[in-house]
Amino acid sequence: MKTIVFDTMMLLKFFKGERGAKRTLDAMEKIERGEIIGAISTITLTEVYYILARKSKKRAEERYDYLVASVLEKVPVGVDVAKIAGEIKTKYPIPIADAVIAATAKFLETRYIFTDDEHCSEIDGIETLTSL
Repeated sequence: MKTIVFDTMMLLKFFKGERGAKRTLDAMEKIERGEIIGAISTITLTEVYYILARKSKKRAEERYDYLVASVLEKVPVGVDVAKIAGEIKTKYPIPIADAVIAATAKFLETRYIFTDDEHCSEIDGIETLTSL
């Protein structure tokens, strides 16, 4: 079964009701039906919380709790993910959070990241998906 790792921006679009939110909803429904496996890095939890908390701490708490309780696998930034992220960051001029998300995919032995962020498409061994 295909495993995909969510980029933070796709979840933020979903939570904010922005353009592209339907794609994330569709992906989440496929995961809930067991058609694919979905995962997030714990750095995504951090990003979702702090970005949403800038406007509303209550909303940030609700969305954080939603992700924690969701069927998405939560992958900690442990020593293996950290090393892979460091290797990626050494080779590519991308934000550290994107390096950690890509490292999470590699750690899970998948090549798929659900994103429309061009940073991840530059990384060898990673394929970006904009819809599922």
